[in-house]
Amino acid sequence: MFPDYIEEMYNERFGLKIFLNAKARYKILKRDDSDSQGLQKNAEVICLYKRGMTLLMKEEVRTCDAMLVEIDVNEPELKTTMKACCGILNCEQSETQPGLFEADVEFLFLRDKDKDYIDNLIIKRLKTAV
Repeated sequence: MFPDYIEEMYNERFGLKIFLNAKARYKILKRDDSDSQGLQKNAEVICLYKRGMTLLMKEEVRTCDAMLVEIDVNEPELKTTMKACCGILNCEQSETQPGLFEADVEFLFLRDKDKDYIDNLIIKRLKTAV
């Protein structure tokens, strides 16, 4: 339906999502209200892809804000703590978890070792899925 290059761009950016059960801590960087500025809050990582992830959180965050995120991944052979600066793409009320929000975030800055980690984790998951 779409030209090949559009499908390739989509798969490069958002394709190959893997579901991940990981804990995350985040801090909103751009916020008008001083009450929550600088506070670190908890979230869960629902899924991870090359360019970002989906977080499940208690608060609704605003699109276009930025956040610092630390992700504690506890995969059997690939344990690590990743650090990233992310931009919030959208945030909607969760359909499966009442009272919680799902936020799609895009990596703005990610350490090279964490990029490699994500690539390895996706490859490992694809191999075990086949």
